[in-house]
Amino acid sequence: MTSHFLPDIKLCAGRWIDGPHAQITHEITYHQLAEMVESPATRRAKMAASWFMPSSYSGVGARTAVAQLAKGTYWALIGDIDKPDYVLADLLDAARDTAPGCSFLIYSTPSSTEEVKRWRVVFPLAAPLEPELYSQVCGAMVEQMAENGVVVAPESVDVARVYFAPTLLPGGYYRYHVEYGPGLVLFGHPLMARAKQMKDEDEALARVVFDDEPSLDKATLRLLQDYNNEHPLRDEFPKFGYVQTGAKRWRSPMQTSKMGGTVIHPHNPLRWVSHSVTDANSGLGKETNNSMQIRMAGGYDGEPIRCTGDAFDLLVHYRYGGNFARAIRDLRRANAGELGVEIMREHEGRREWAKKQRRGMVHEAAKQLEKERAEQSELMRRALKGDTK
Repeated sequence: MTSHFLPDIKLCAGRWIDGPHAQITHEITYHQLAEMVESPATRRAKMAASWFMPSSYSGVGARTAVAQLAKGTYWALIGDIDKPDYVLADLLDAARDTAPGCSFLIYSTPSSTEEVKRWRVVFPLAAPLEPELYSQVCGAMVEQMAENGVVVAPESVDVARVYFAPTLLPGGYYRYHVEYGPGLVLFGHPLMARAKQMKDEDEALARVVFDDEPSLDKATLRLLQDYNNEHPLRDEFPKFGYVQTGAKRWRSPMQTSKMGGTVIHPHNPLRWVSHSVTDANSGLGKETNNSMQIRMAGGYDGEPIRCTGDAFDLLVHYRYGGNFARAIRDLRRANAGELGVEIMREHEGRREWAKKQRRGMVHEAAKQLEKERAEQSELMRRALKGDTK
C-alpha cells in the first residue's frame, strides 16, 4: 500500500469497546485504518474488537458527546449500512457517486454473515468539520447515499458514535474495498448545499404548529395520545409499507419519487409531515390548511407541506380506508377490553379480520363477553318465568 494515495488524517481510537479500559484512547491514522481493512484482526468475539471515531479528539472523555461537542474536530464521514440486501458492488457505485474521485473504505462489520451482510463506509475529509456541522454534513451524506441507492443508518450522525474496526470472527463473513485518492473536499461540494438545505428544512418544520381536533372530547384526545406514544413512527412506517430513503426521509407506498417526501417532525417525534401531493390527494392525514386546524409556515424541499399526521392517522388510512369513526370506535373498545389490544397493536387488516370472523376465530375476550351476556340473559329469562333452578 502506498500512503501517497491516501489522505494524511488521524482519528480517535481505542482497544476496548466496554469494560474498565474502555476510556483509554489513542490516535489512529487513516493509512493504518486502511491496512486494518485489508488485513483485519481476528478475534473470538465482537466485543473484543478495537474501535474508532470520526473525530480526532482522543483526550479525556473522548467517548462522550459532551467532550466531542466541546473539543472534537471531525476528519471523516462514517456510515453504517444495516440493510441485509446489499452486495459490495452496490456500495461501490453509491460511494463513488457520493464522493467522485475521492478515497473511501468499505468493509463488512463483525456482525456480518453470509446470509445477513452489514457494511461500513468511511469517507476521509480534506479539512475537518466542527461537531454541529459534522452532524449536518453526515446527514447530507446519508441522504445522498440513499439517493444513490444505499440506505445508511440515520444514527451515523451521532457525534459520539464509535465504530468497530475491521474484525474477522471465527466462521464470519468479510469483504472489503480500499479506494485510493485524496480526501473529500467539501467546499463547493453538493453535500454542503444539501446540508444547508436540510438545516433550512428543520427550521421551517419547527414553525409548523399542530392543533388538536376541536371536535374530540378530552377522553378521546388522551386515548389518541396514549396510542401515539405507544406506537413510535420509526416502528410504524415499515408496517405500512414505507421505505426509509435517508436520515430523515421516508417514502410512502403511494409516492413514486426516488427520495421520500415524508419526514418525522424534528421537534415533535409523534408527528410526521409530507410534501407529497399523492399522499394528500389520497386523503392521508390532515391537509395543511386553516380549516383543518393546522397552521403552516415555511416549506419543505422548496415545496409546501401537503399533509401531516401521527401514528393513528396512518392506522386510519391504511387499515380502515380513511374511516376515522370506525377506527376510533375500535380503539375505544380495545381500551375497554372488548376487543383484543393485540388487534390494534399488530394492525390486522380488515380483510384478514373478516376472514377470521367468518371462520369463527373471534378473539377470546369477545367470546368471553358473549358468554357472560348469554348467561345473564338466561338468568333474567328464568327469573321472569319464576324458574329458580
